[in-house]
Amino acid sequence: MTILIHSGGGFSETQIFNGGTSQLNESSYLEGIEARNQAQVNNRPGQPLSLSSGGNEKAAVKASGESTVTLEGAEDKKIVVETQEVGRSYGFWAIENSTLTAKQIAITLKGEHDTAVAVQTGAKVDIQNSTLSSIGQKARGIVASEDAKVTGNHLDIRVEGQDARAIRIEGNSTVDIQNSTLSSHGKNAFGILAFARAKVTGNDLDIKVGGQGANAVATNGNATIHLHDSHIQTLATPSRGAVFGNRRHRHDSDHHGRVSPCRR
Repeated sequence: MTILIHSGGGFSETQIFNGGTSQLNESSYLEGIEARNQAQVNNRPGQPLSLSSGGNEKAAVKASGESTVTLEGAEDKKIVVETQEVGRSYGFWAIENSTLTAKQIAITLKGEHDTAVAVQTGAKVDIQNSTLSSIGQKARGIVASEDAKVTGNHLDIRVEGQDARAIRIEGNSTVDIQNSTLSSHGKNAFGILAFARAKVTGNDLDIKVGGQGANAVATNGNATIHLHDSHIQTLATPSRGAVFGNRRHRHDSDHHGRVSPCRR
């Protein structure tokens, strides 16, 4: 087995890991990293590390081709993940049956249409003890589609801007979030939006939404949202707690929302 160790100043172009096993050590990656072709990439837990996206349709961390990426920061030294202001970028982007595991991450999005964590085509992401923050039109926290799977614990997801979504899930995907805070503010913003046979499970969630036409949770297209021991708060009017389409929805919280058609 070959282990490549990258350390020191930083990289000014996307660092590609094509197969094999690699370790990141106290580096900055200004144009991000990508693991391909069953590559295995990790960092030294708790060591300083910063990663940035390179711009339009690029990611700070991308896993493809059944690769595995493991990133672990520390409570007092989180791994810093950023996107540039050009927009349409990703913090984490996992596709093609890849797996991305992350702990103690601080993701900050700076552009419009940016997504903190995007998971597609059978990929899996597990993220814990992390913050996801974005301000901009169509800002996204977690997006899952095409048979993707996301698990999260102790997350603080904050999105702000017109059409913002803290969690957006579709296409037979599943999201399981525990002990977390979701905050979504802006015109037509959503806390959780699920459709197309998607399933969301949440336990001990604090969901806050505000803005004209904002919704805390919404389903359509035979999607399911099951929230347990969770709290929903709408901070402005007219905003709604629950929006139902042709779906199944259940939550064990103290909020009762008004039913109306779902907008994506």
